[in-house]
Amino acid sequence: MHHYPVWAEVDLDAIGENCEAVRSGIAAGREILLVVKADAYGLGAIAVAHEAARHGVTRLGVATVDEAIELRQSGVDLPILLFSPPLEDELPDIVQAEIEPTIASPAIAAAYDSLCADAGVIGRYQVEIDTGMGRWGVWPADAPGFFASVRDLAHIEPTGVYMHFPATADEQQSFSREQVRVFDETVDRLRALGIALPNVHSANSANICWGIGSRHDTAVRPGILIYGFLPPESLPADLAIRPAFAIRSRVVQVRPFGGGENVSYGLTHQVAKPTNIASIPVGYGHGFSRALSGTGDVLIRGKRYPIVGQITMDALMVDVGLESAVEPGDEVVLVGAMGSEKITVDELARKAGRIPYEITCAIGRRVPRVYTRSRREVWTRTMLGSRRLDGEGEE
Repeated sequence: MHHYPVWAEVDLDAIGENCEAVRSGIAAGREILLVVKADAYGLGAIAVAHEAARHGVTRLGVATVDEAIELRQSGVDLPILLFSPPLEDELPDIVQAEIEPTIASPAIAAAYDSLCADAGVIGRYQVEIDTGMGRWGVWPADAPGFFASVRDLAHIEPTGVYMHFPATADEQQSFSREQVRVFDETVDRLRALGIALPNVHSANSANICWGIGSRHDTAVRPGILIYGFLPPESLPADLAIRPAFAIRSRVVQVRPFGGGENVSYGLTHQVAKPTNIASIPVGYGHGFSRALSGTGDVLIRGKRYPIVGQITMDALMVDVGLESAVEPGDEVVLVGAMGSEKITVDELARKAGRIPYEITCAIGRRVPRVYTRSRREVWTRTMLGSRRLDGEGEE
């Protein structure tokens, strides 16, 4: 394993096993459309997409055109859905990269059709039915009229419809069930008008766990579930999911403090009694939330130690106690397990007043992504590029 001051470790075995677990728990014939937007929530979309494709994932979802092009350039040939409705000047790249955009207006549909005609291809697209998300898409009542308005465009064809669930708390399940009722009625109405919709999907990670989804679903759409960020209490008893992501660092200095000294910016923490303070080279410049100042913990030598003082751009400090055996070079776990202790993404999110997505998406490119199989490093991506260690050469 390469030695970095800080690194994010992505367990490819866990990604594969989680894909298999979700696949075994869904209805026969349904596909998995894995959401890999925002660089697979910080894990690295290229590595995740290739690993997921080996374990039954047949479709991918992204939010930007560049995210899709990056996957294409890495050799991913699965269908890729662009969730965000594109601007007109993004359409040429969409056509060239064979991406399925989400179309939300007749004007964009017409522009897309014209470009596809020029290229001599049939462009495929999907439509989001807005059943309560309130972000973008087509209202259920407007859906028949929308499809009628684009029916005569000869060089594009709809491949499906989908919806998003805004309700994520257990007590909000009734809202999700009402969304599904409206969505199902809309799909029935569209199909009665002769509109072919081979791809229909609604169930995201939370709703897969709740068992809520459209009776028309041909696919489920997990993201956070595959990455193992959901707390165990949110998972069905028969769904075996494990975390695929850890953040690790190393102690760079341990110093004795006699009591009365201040730690870090703002003079927010004064050492009350003699102790040792360990310095760790991870800060908000790496994407580790400043909101964890004075509330978060780290693991060193299998024990929890509290973060003290303000987290700085490049470092954080922890109080390791007067009798500590901690020394420079010791591994530090910020997310993950060490011995019998563990710190989850969900724990950090709660302490920081965030959601799990924010915690992992924030981890910046300063932090190398180290990909492992059987706990052995097989690929590393850093600011300076990426390299494979599994015999497949440089990338």
